[in-house]
Amino acid sequence: TLAGLTAGLPGEAAAPIREHLRAYRTAVHAAAESLDAFRPERAAAPLALAYRHLQATFGLARDLADAGSILTEILAVRAAQVRWALLKTASIVVDVRAGDDLVTAGQEVDLDVRVWNGGPFRIDGALVRTAGPGEWAGGSAEFVGGDGQTLDPRKLDSGEMARWSYRVRLDDELPVSRLYYLESPRDGDMYRWTGSDGSEGLPRNWRALLSAAGEFDLHIPGIDEPVHLVWGSRAQYVGVDRASGEFRTPILATPALSVAIEPRGMVWPQGSREARKVTVLLRNDSRSGATGTVALQAPEGWEVTPASVPFTMDLEGSSRGFTFTVQPDVDVDAGAHSFRAVAIRDDGTRFDERVDIIDYPHIERTLYLEPAEMRVSVVPVTVAAGIKVGYVMGSGDGGLEALRQMGADVEEVTAKRVREGNFSPYDVLVLGIRVYETRPDVAAANDQILEFARAGGTVIVQYNKWEYPRGGFAPYPVSMGNRSAPRVTDEGSPFALLDPGSPVFNTPNRITKADFEGWVQERGLYFLSEWDDRFTPLLELTDPDEEPTRGSLLVAPVGEGIYAYVALSFFRQFPAGVPGAFRLFANLVSLTAAEWHAHQGSR
Repeated sequence: TLAGLTAGLPGEAAAPIREHLRAYRTAVHAAAESLDAFRPERAAAPLALAYRHLQATFGLARDLADAGSILTEILAVRAAQVRWALLKTASIVVDVRAGDDLVTAGQEVDLDVRVWNGGPFRIDGALVRTAGPGEWAGGSAEFVGGDGQTLDPRKLDSGEMARWSYRVRLDDELPVSRLYYLESPRDGDMYRWTGSDGSEGLPRNWRALLSAAGEFDLHIPGIDEPVHLVWGSRAQYVGVDRASGEFRTPILATPALSVAIEPRGMVWPQGSREARKVTVLLRNDSRSGATGTVALQAPEGWEVTPASVPFTMDLEGSSRGFTFTVQPDVDVDAGAHSFRAVAIRDDGTRFDERVDIIDYPHIERTLYLEPAEMRVSVVPVTVAAGIKVGYVMGSGDGGLEALRQMGADVEEVTAKRVREGNFSPYDVLVLGIRVYETRPDVAAANDQILEFARAGGTVIVQYNKWEYPRGGFAPYPVSMGNRSAPRVTDEGSPFALLDPGSPVFNTPNRITKADFEGWVQERGLYFLSEWDDRFTPLLELTDPDEEPTRGSLLVAPVGEGIYAYVALSFFRQFPAGVPGAFRLFANLVSLTAAEWHAHQGSR
């Protein structure tokens, strides 16, 4: 209300401010009543009057210093809204384009500013204001040159366009386009909002990396004097996709070098002194190229060779991999050990972050940066010797690599072998997650998989969705329920070993309470809700305020062999390096029919 906006203002100042605000509201109502989708320019004159009254009110409030500070903030926001509406109704388009979409510190970038007068009104004095050093986007760049006409005012009649082209040099200390809520480590699951630039609550940083500003006088019939408009617009990169046409994307500042380690994590059996190969990946995003050295920094107790490697990368977008050998030089303790990759350019600039570009049609292009780290989980884990494991990949998980790193003799089962249905080279078949949903060839070979078990093999099926029970792929009838399959989403929820003496929990690794600590995101998903009596449930899990469920880990005899359905979320635990998940998984692939039958017979 007017009373609310002018409350607390000195008496002699409140009266003219109220008058201008009343006139502003009258003009806005007139603009609303005259708005016509086919003739939008009809609303331009009342919007211009509204804008003038806001400008006059802003000047009066600013003269009041602290007494008018709150009012000036409100007026600034409202003036921007009215200015935007006026430009739209007058069919004036301001377009700022940058010559590159991914930039680095110190780079020069071409900017192209276009003002198109698509409406019926005349524009005078159109110009772009070139900024001095330190004024671009809060100090991100400085003007370094143009076409000689940058400051020339232009006159634009209806249908004409003015264009200014010039170049800016980005600051040598240009900050990376990092999402503001990822600048600091989280407090548990809560982000730390920096509060430095007013972005709190926004999905991404509000400040544009590069922008342009300008001004012009707009002549509108019925308005005694031209309306002076000052505009500002963020720069975008405009490109053309052959399939979808023109696209626009924000300008992002990226580190000149992206540094990553592959693999990003691994498990290391405690006591193993083997040597493993690790690759450090560099990607150059600088137009000027880069030379320097790259190294893999190891924690205490580990040896890395070579100590460092020189690199030279001339082309923007080029990448190279550098191989290092890692091994313990002592018996390292169980737990997490962190390695870090570092690239140091010849000018002394240090780079130690992995940069991923998140780019999908439905969300704004974003950089995601993480430390260039590799987490090694040293775990007291053993896999039974002398067994050959065949891994049938489903929708994708880390089980194959986890087995390999634990020392198992494992290979991925080829599509050709699946089609042939010949699994005789293996002692154990492990089916990856959602395999019956994503692999029609595996579904077609299911009879051969069951025959493999009947002949004495071990089959381990990781979590699948409703395709599994509905397709009758299990050796005996099972169900996941009609509406929703049971699951346990609390990663720290209680558990109970239903048969603590089972070889699943004792051979070759003894499973204890500690092995169910530190799990991430969930315990498991798509548990069985019903099963044939020939299945033996081994684990009971409970979400808070829910009934216990026993469908996460079941084993059944099939002929001379055994068959297990395991819906525990190993695929989430492996990347997180959860020790207990590796140990339990090692026991499952080590399980033999002889051990299972001997234990069942002794109960």
